[in-house]
Amino acid sequence: DRSRDNIREREQSLALELRNFQPGHVGRVYTPFLRDQSYMGYEALELWLNSTLPEESRAEFFLRLCKDATIDTTDYYEYRVAVPRIVEPGRRSGSWLPIKIALTDLSDLKAHLAADADTVSRSLPGGGRISIKGKPYLTKVRRITFGVVNQGAAPIENASVWVNELRLTHVIKDMDLAYRLQARVDLADIGHVDFNFKRVGSDFVSISGGGFRQAREEQTSYALSASGIPLERFLPRGTGLRLPFAYQLSRDRRVPKYRTNDDLLVGDRPTDRDITETVNRSYSLSLSRQASNRRLLRYTIDNLSLSGSLRHSHANSPFAKDSTVTRTGSANLALPFGAGGGIQLYRNWKVRLLPTAFSLGLTRSEKDQVRYRRAGGDLRQPFTLDDQRTIRSGGLSLAAGLQPISIVTYNFRQSRDLMLRSRSAWLGGLNTGRETSRTEDLSVSQQVRVVPRWFEPRLSWRGSFRGTFNQQGGVTQGGLDRFHDLTNNRTATMSFDVPLAALIDRLSQWGAAGPGGGG
Repeated sequence: DRSRDNIREREQSLALELRNFQPGHVGRVYTPFLRDQSYMGYEALELWLNSTLPEESRAEFFLRLCKDATIDTTDYYEYRVAVPRIVEPGRRSGSWLPIKIALTDLSDLKAHLAADADTVSRSLPGGGRISIKGKPYLTKVRRITFGVVNQGAAPIENASVWVNELRLTHVIKDMDLAYRLQARVDLADIGHVDFNFKRVGSDFVSISGGGFRQAREEQTSYALSASGIPLERFLPRGTGLRLPFAYQLSRDRRVPKYRTNDDLLVGDRPTDRDITETVNRSYSLSLSRQASNRRLLRYTIDNLSLSGSLRHSHANSPFAKDSTVTRTGSANLALPFGAGGGIQLYRNWKVRLLPTAFSLGLTRSEKDQVRYRRAGGDLRQPFTLDDQRTIRSGGLSLAAGLQPISIVTYNFRQSRDLMLRSRSAWLGGLNTGRETSRTEDLSVSQQVRVVPRWFEPRLSWRGSFRGTFNQQGGVTQGGLDRFHDLTNNRTATMSFDVPLAALIDRLSQWGAAGPGGGG
């Protein structure tokens, strides 16, 4: 282009050569794409068309935007127009025909497609004709096909059809906003409340590491959290109770700019075939007592804590609806005996008859699940019940710490599943379930004074056991297969310090006491 400082312009053209082209015959060329191509960011598809077709011949040119990369006879948009012919004697070709296909004209065909129909077409001003077959999408173009059809009664002996400058034009420059709000309110001696709000418009464009990214969906989300609310302040004084309460609510709603699996605009009235929404709501409450001066209460009720929670979760999408209600309760008893007391044996060695710590926990949970689906994933079908169940679980945990003598420490932790009734253990007529995990740690540490101040090595040994039991595996003919995973470790170390300062001082003293050291 000499008018622009000799800048080379990229010109794309295609020639379809017709030789002995028989009546009714179709010739095609195509290009497939490895990934989905979206043309929704443009207003039109344009090209130039010309040929050397003689005036007595009749042929049609067609362009198809296909959903499938391997075939162009199903699920496509099509544009057809008569191929320009030589109508003036002495010309080598016809006149160049500018073609402009409005992409909205293609997608609007779906609004005229009957529920039981597979194709629909419409004539355009200027002689062109557009049609649709199956379910193509302008957001998922995987193949472009050019073709020529001989509509005449005689064969075309020798002619060329030229396609120049196929291009997407008129970029849609819609603008939109995105904003967020965060707030936190601290209430003296009451608790605090956090609130977050976020909205992103469907045409908002963000800049990321890979370039520009358009949202293509309207997102509205918010979250409300109130925690640390001491309900005991609303009770009579002197109860000594602690009742912290927490509440959480979150919602995320997404409405696409275009209908699900379609390229029609959703508009201002989206339906359940377009909206994706999740709503979570939870309540939790704990109960415990403040430490009292009474010895009996200090080692019993004061160490007992109760907690409960209720959670509602709802998830809706164009193809599914899920609802879950979870109820959980737990009780925990922790007795901190401490490291005091014991019987003195020898110097720093003591015998302790009581554990250093002991805790017992019990949990119970119930989850109600309801799931709806559309038959065959067809958006035209109503939601039907797919699954409904209640899942119950229960667990028992036990932890203890022992230090029988000062140099020996032993810690134990165990978890049990109360729902595993087969071959479960019983204690005093109570079902204690089956063991699911256990951890044991034994350590011995002692410093030996071989040479006081000069060589006092620290010797230590540690052994540990980690085990998981009754883990769910595959399914065999006998039912559910379960397995165990066990690990043992042992470590022995010895370390000591070299008193360099004392050693240097001693060497200096020896040097001063040597020959001639007296002055």
